[in-house]
Amino acid sequence: MKNIIKKVLCLTVTLLVLTSVSYAKKAPKAPKSQTKPKMSEPLTILFHDNCPRTTAALMEEVSLKATIPGYKGIISVTYKSIPEEKHAYPVTGYYDCCERIRQAMEKSSGKKYTLTFNTKSDKSGNEIFLSDKTAATQSVIQLIEQKETDVYAFYEEYKELPPVAETEQQPGISVSE
Repeated sequence: MKNIIKKVLCLTVTLLVLTSVSYAKKAPKAPKSQTKPKMSEPLTILFHDNCPRTTAALMEEVSLKATIPGYKGIISVTYKSIPEEKHAYPVTGYYDCCERIRQAMEKSSGKKYTLTFNTKSDKSGNEIFLSDKTAATQSVIQLIEQKETDVYAFYEEYKELPPVAETEQQPGISVSE
C-alpha cells in the first residue's frame, strides 16, 4: 500500500511539473525593462574642485588626495547613456569633496562660504545643482544635452543682504498688516 501511495504522489508531482512547464511556455512574456536612452557618442565630463589657494583648503585637498584613490582635484566621468539617479555616486562624491573643502575654509577663517557650480571657469556658463542625487542626476542630464564637458566649483564668502528699507506710505494707499 505504501508503495502505491508513493507512486501516486510521484505521478502527481510529475504531472504538476509538466503542467507548470507547459503553462510557462504558453504564458505571455513580461515586457522587457525599459532601456536607458542611448547617446550618439560617449561624453566625458570633468568635475574640477577648483580648490582655493588658502592653507585650509589646500590641506583639505591634500587629505582628499591621500584618502581617495586616484583623486587629483578633478573627477572624470564618462557617460555612454543617460544616467539614472541610482548611478549618481561619482557626482555626489565630487560634491562631498567640494563640501569638505568649503567646511575647512569656514573652520579656519570663522567666516561662512557658499558653494556653487558652473560650467565655465569664469562663471559665465550655466549654474548647476549637485546637492542631492536628484539634483545631480538632472544636472548631468542637462550637461549631456548641452554637451558641456566641464564643471567648476566656486567657494565665495557668504554676504548677507542688507535689510530692506521700509518704504514711506504713498498718499491714497493704505497698507494693512
